[in-house]
Order: sequence, then structure tokens, then C-alpha cells
Amino acid sequence: FTLIQRFVHTQQGETEWKLFDSQEHYRDIQTFPNCFRVEHPANWELAVLENGGTKNLGELRVSITRPNYLFWPNTGLNVWWRRTDKTWTLEQVREWYVQDVSFGVSNEELAQKQDSFQPILVGPGELPGLTQTFEVFRGPNPREQIILLLVEDEAFAFSFMTNDYDADVERIFSRMSGSIEMCQ
Repeated sequence: FTLIQRFVHTQQGETEWKLFDSQEHYRDIQTFPNCFRVEHPANWELAVLENGGTKNLGELRVSITRPNYLFWPNTGLNVWWRRTDKTWTLEQVREWYVQDVSFGVSNEELAQKQDSFQPILVGPGELPGLTQTFEVFRGPNPREQIILLLVEDEAFAFSFMTNDYDADVERIFSRMSGSIEMCQ
């Protein structure tokens, strides 16, 4: 029955959007992000991880995924977060991503692209960040777009990943990344 509900829910389309606001989920600002927001399709599933993921996924804070069924593309956004000190730079955020967060990215592709992240302005507040795209992992048309941000003493890695990239996924990821904002 749950599988049928999930199937019907995904078939309703992704025309409705919802705003994830971290302040609605996190209370302890020492171990969780102060505040960030991102829009996502309303029919996607939200997982807020208070203690991070398992094992070495401790800095994973949010996972927003398209409902996934057997043989359906796996598509979603993972948000990684770390409290830093105020001396950190975007280059240190990039190093953190390369060393600690780059799960699923092939070692060869990571080695080729780790020094070529590009500057980007993110969201309505035009936050300065770095971005990189990876395309060597399993799936018919895989793609992972990474956006790295440093806001005061917080480092973020937004990982938009799919194993079947197409125009629809591009549109969704574009809207999601364009909605990223930090709040007070």
C-alpha cells in the first residue's frame, strides 16, 4: 500500500513547491546550522538528520529526495554542514568537501577536478560560493552538482545528485539552487 501511495504522489507532478527552513528543525545552533532555506518539490521526501548520517556521514544534515522506486532514477539534494572558525576561506571549504564529503565521486574524477571549482553567486542574496559538476558514477546519465558556501562560521556543501540527468532534473535543480538563502 505504501508503494502505491508513493507512486501516486510522484505522479502528481512537481508543480507545487515547499520551503525547507532549518530553524523549524534545529534548536541547538552549536551542533546544527544557524539558518538556511531551500525550496524543493512538495512531493519529495525530507529527512532531517540530527546526528548526521551513519559512520563517516556525521556532517550530513538534510536529505531531500524524489520518491524512489525500483528501476526509477535516484534524485535528490544532500546538505552537508560544518561549524568552522571565522578564519576559514572558500578554499578550505573546498578542501573539506574533497577530503570528507565527496562520497560516490570517483577518485579519478575527483583528482582531475578538485582544483577547478568555479566561482558562483547563489540564491536571491547572491552568496559567493564555489561549484563543480561530477559525472562519473553509476547510472544511465549520472550527474552531481556541488555548491559550496561559507557564511560566517558555517561551511555548507549542497550536493544535487541524480543517476539520470535530463531537462526536467536540470529545471528542478536550477530552481532549488536558485532558492538557497541564509536567514538571520
